[in-house]
Formats: sequence, structure tokens, C-alpha cells
Amino acid sequence: MRRAPRLIAAVAAVALVLGGLAAYAMSRNAEPTRAGPTVAGFRAVTTPERAGIRDGIAMGVVGGGARRVYVLRREAATGPQPLVIFFHGYGTATVAGQEPWLSHLTQRATVAWPVYAKPPFDGKRGADEMFPSAASGLRKALRRLRAQHLVGGGAPIVAGYSLGGALAADYAAAAPRFGLPRPSVLYAVFPGRGLCGGRVRLPPQPGEIGSRTRILTLASTHDLLAGTCEARAIVADAARVPASMKTLDLVRDFELGDHFAPTRSGPRERAEFWKPLDRLIGAATQSHDAG
Repeated sequence: MRRAPRLIAAVAAVALVLGGLAAYAMSRNAEPTRAGPTVAGFRAVTTPERAGIRDGIAMGVVGGGARRVYVLRREAATGPQPLVIFFHGYGTATVAGQEPWLSHLTQRATVAWPVYAKPPFDGKRGADEMFPSAASGLRKALRRLRAQHLVGGGAPIVAGYSLGGALAADYAAAAPRFGLPRPSVLYAVFPGRGLCGGRVRLPPQPGEIGSRTRILTLASTHDLLAGTCEARAIVADAARVPASMKTLDLVRDFELGDHFAPTRSGPRERAEFWKPLDRLIGAATQSHDAG
């Protein structure tokens, strides 16, 4: 019986990876036709790359392979917007599975989505290259966003889910070393570098989170893949951040506590996972405007 949770977690992890590989294969085999409006200064994406991003949202891409970054923005948006950098979970190379949340975020911000890994995933050395690949792509994406006057001069907001939550924390700690701006906000949802108490699959980047970064991490004891260890570590290790600016929220509802709950878009999931980020974006925007 003791092996049951780890077995369930392993099966879930395999399912996630297979789903990501399937989405990637579709994008590779599809006819490379232009799909919808493109963000100024960025290449057009294909129909499979766009996946289920809803109409009225422009989507472009810069870079290639693991250094690819997608950029999403309301087609009707004018002038600079806040920037949200969103790191996806392990096992995918497209926006498939997160389109509702991404579409929602574009109502209040421009979104950069670094790919950071290219199938087939290298389980031995690939993790070491994930953040450097993302950082390389993000530097190029930020230059183009600023050149096109699509984002403001304020600090970006960095968010992530699952392995992406750990990568978002890496961004907050290591951004200056990679020539990237420090974030004003770090939002990590069910972050993980591997099973709690098991092997660390993604080594943390050296560095410290800046003292002015607001931190909110979400975790659940019902999460059999990530658990709560990385979310707790992000808050505990951010020694320069005042206690009043860093929070660990535990999701206690069993139906919202499984690892894949943040990828769903029902009303309860939106309230649990989307609204906190909405509030953080609103607060960061008001703070920047006041300054």
C-alpha cells in the first residue's frame, strides 16, 4: 500500500509527458500555415502551435527549439502593457492544455511563454539546460517587445506551474546573472523539482530572490507529484524578502489539490488559481503607475 501514491504519481507523470509529446508531434507534422493574428515584430505561429487560444488574441514566436518563446497579446490592445512571463509544466513544448488561462491573462497583460525544452526530453542532462535555454529566448523576446513598445518599463511578473513553478523561482533568483530584469512578483503554483524526498530532477539556479519581489506559492498535500516541499523551500530560502511579502498558501480542498487541477478551467479552479495572479498583476500595475 505504501507504494500506491508513488505508483499513481509515476503513471500521472508518464501521462503528462506522453500528452506533451503528442502535442509536439502534431505541431511538427502539421501544415505550417499562418494561424490568426501575429504580434508585431514576431514570427507567425502554425495552427497546432496556436492550439486552443481563442479569437481576438495575437500570438507570435521568436527563437527556435528549446530557446523558442511564444508571445500572446490581445489583438485590440494598444500601447505598453504589463509583462507576465509564464513557465509551463514538464512534458510539453506547446501552449496546449493552458489556453484558457493564457487567454484570460491577455485581458490584462502581454504574456511571454518560454518553451525551455524540446522533445525528446533528455532525462539525464536536459534539466541543466532548461533555464539557460529559457533565459536566452526571453532576452530576445524582451528586446523585441520593448522595440515594438508592447510592454512598459516596469518589472515583469513571473509565474509558473509544476516544474515551471520551480523555473519561475529560478528566474526570480538568477535573472540578473542572465541579463534579465528582476521580477516584481513570483507566483509559483504546485512547484516541483521532483518527488518530495526523492531525486532532484531540476537543480536550482544559484542566486537570491530580490528583497522587493512579492512571493506567493501554492501547494497541496493531495498533490502526489510535487507535494509541498518546493513551495515551502521557495518561501524559506528567500532570505532577503521580508516575511510580510512572501506567502505559502495550502490548497486544502481535495478536488482542487491534485497536481493537474491548475490545468483545468472550471469556476472553482479559476477562483483558486487564476484570481490570485490577477490580484498580483493588478497590485503590481498600480504600484508601477503610482511610481
